[in-house]
Amino acid sequence: MSYPSHKSGAVFYEARPVLLPSGQKLHPHLGNLERIERNRSWIHYRFPWGRAGKRFPFPGEIEDYGISSVVAVFASVLRKREKEQKIAKLLSDELLKEFPHLDVNEVFNLISDQLARFCCRFLFTRCLLARSRVSKVIVLDADGKVPELAAAKSLGIHVTEIQHGMFSTREPDYSWSKRHRYVPFMRAIPDSQVVFGEVWARQLRQAGYWSPENILVARNPLIEEYRQLWSQQRKLEKPGGPRPLKLLFPTQGYVRRDAISFWTNVLEGMTSAQSNLFHLSIKIHPLERQSAREYRKLAKKYPSTVSVVPDDVEAFDAIIASDVVVGYTSLMMVEAIGIGLSVIGLQERNSGMGIDETFRMPELAEFVVPCFDKSEFFQIVGKFNKELNSDVSDVSNSYLTAKVGIYSVDAPSVEDLVL
Repeated sequence: MSYPSHKSGAVFYEARPVLLPSGQKLHPHLGNLERIERNRSWIHYRFPWGRAGKRFPFPGEIEDYGISSVVAVFASVLRKREKEQKIAKLLSDELLKEFPHLDVNEVFNLISDQLARFCCRFLFTRCLLARSRVSKVIVLDADGKVPELAAAKSLGIHVTEIQHGMFSTREPDYSWSKRHRYVPFMRAIPDSQVVFGEVWARQLRQAGYWSPENILVARNPLIEEYRQLWSQQRKLEKPGGPRPLKLLFPTQGYVRRDAISFWTNVLEGMTSAQSNLFHLSIKIHPLERQSAREYRKLAKKYPSTVSVVPDDVEAFDAIIASDVVVGYTSLMMVEAIGIGLSVIGLQERNSGMGIDETFRMPELAEFVVPCFDKSEFFQIVGKFNKELNSDVSDVSNSYLTAKVGIYSVDAPSVEDLVL
């Protein structure tokens, strides 16, 4: 930022490179970043994703680790300004009307701190983009980068968000309607959306804020790669006698208590019956790694039946190492469907009414086998186990048919759409 420059664009994202078995490196949402990394005409602004940033990034690359520390220092001063105090008071008063049981001072301090951090990030990003004279901005997880998005919008720069997970119009970030286009103040909302399938494009069209020409469907960078890989593995797999079904369970923080209870009952039941129906692999969500003790206890108690997938194993590699994915509303369930695996959807207690109703996507019901209790789980797994050990080649074919429609496989690449 010490001198003005001219950049083609800026991309704000979490650095999550996935190394394919072929040795190719892809970002799970942005695809082949080398196309914009090799020419240094793009600003790469990277946010944390379970690793330390580069100590000395290349020109045009910015790591948020250091920026966050600077922002915190400046925010501690900025929050004491009269303007910020006044706005924080108005916001905290409105919040306390809805939640009167909250502590007044804690709410005010939290809001004033976040407001000051927003202002610092906004000013920094606006200066960065203005001096670099970028013409477009690409962003992942826009609701986590509101200051950066607001800065781009304030300069009239076109912002494109690329789908980073699973969503529906039930979520506030994607429920903006047509009437919101005409609200008489600036909104920190992306101008365009790139999604990975018609399912999500339809959700956005139904909401109404984004016009059809601003909703672009792209091919998911990893789904097609891993779908072919998984298909090849199944075709090469040779019968070697009966084996347990390989189940993969992706964890989620909000269902942890129900999940532990469910799997404990299932494992106790299988042990009592002296059965060997399945082996359970547990993939800990990155945000749950500090709360994984209960899952590790299960693996320790049932070492021949349960294992925890190492943290450094990529989610897609864990999926294709399995026969069936079992979950509540995890994105990995949808990714497994796109690759070609069968999926069991658990529904109980606080876990909601299943992934299709949770996201209001009835299309998903076609691909997910619902399971409501332990006895039903054993029936479903028993059928899968019997099918698996009857004829491996036939099973691979049956798993792969009718598993198309969630992710688009014939759409353009992300890079072709946004560069």
